[in-house]
Amino acid sequence: MARARQAKKNPAGEAAPRLLTPAELGEVQGEGPLRAAYADLWTVHQQVRQRKEELERQVGLHSRNSGKPPTTDGLAKPPVPKKDPPPKRTRSQRRPSGRPSGGQPGHPGATLRQTEHPDHVETHRPTECAGCGAPLTESDTVGAPHRRQVFDLPAPQPLAVTEHQAYACRCGACGHLTRAAFPEDVKAPVQYGARVHTLAVYLQTGHFVPEARLAELFGDLFQVRVSAATLATRVRQAARRWQPGTERVRAWLVRDAAVKHLDETGFR
Repeated sequence: MARARQAKKNPAGEAAPRLLTPAELGEVQGEGPLRAAYADLWTVHQQVRQRKEELERQVGLHSRNSGKPPTTDGLAKPPVPKKDPPPKRTRSQRRPSGRPSGGQPGHPGATLRQTEHPDHVETHRPTECAGCGAPLTESDTVGAPHRRQVFDLPAPQPLAVTEHQAYACRCGACGHLTRAAFPEDVKAPVQYGARVHTLAVYLQTGHFVPEARLAELFGDLFQVRVSAATLATRVRQAARRWQPGTERVRAWLVRDAAVKHLDETGFR
C-alpha cells in the first residue's frame, strides 16, 4: 500500500500522517482489489470520525453554548472560553447610601457582655505577698474582686435516660384491673426522644450534614451510636408530618403569589 501523504503538523512540529482518499489511491496504483478494500476501510474511517466528533460535541455542551438549563451543569461551573467575553452579571439595583460600611450609629450590635448571674463562679486569691513573701489568707481580702467571664459550651454529656413505669391497679369495688397508659410518644421499650430526632433533622436538612457524618457526630458528642438508616428514617417521618403545611404553601404560591421566586439553577 502506498505511503500515507503528509498532512498538517502535530503539536510537536512533526508532520502527522493522514489516510489517502480512494481517489488519491487510484492515482497511485490504479484500479484493483486493493483499491476496493481501501474504499471500504475509508468509509468505516469516515463513519468513526464523524461519530467521534458528534460525541465530543455532546460532551462539550452546557448552559452557555446550548439550550440546556443550568441545572444540567452539575456542581462545576462550565468553563468560559478565552476568546469569549466574560458573561454579563446582573447588576445590583441598590444605590450608594453615602454612609460608611459597618455598624451604623444606633445599631444594637451583638457584643458579648458580662452577665450579673453567671452559672458558675470560681474565686482566685493570692496565697503569698508579692512584696515580702508572707502568707495571705481569705481574711486579708480587700475590696471587691476584678471580674472576668468566659462564655463556653457545657461539656458534652451522654443522653439522659427517662424510664416510664406504667402500674396496674385493681379496683376494690369491682375487682377490675386497670393499667396506666404510657405517654403517646412513648411507643417502644427502647427509643430515642424528641430532642434527638429534632437535632438530627435540623442538622441534616438545615445544615446539610451527611447521614454518616451525623452518626459520627452523635457518637462523639453524646456517646451514642445512631445508624445512618435511623437518621434517614427520622427525616422521612419529619417530611411526612410537614407535608400538609408544605402543600398549603405550594398552593398559595401557585394560586396567589404574583412573583414565584423560582430558579432552575441547582446547588453548587
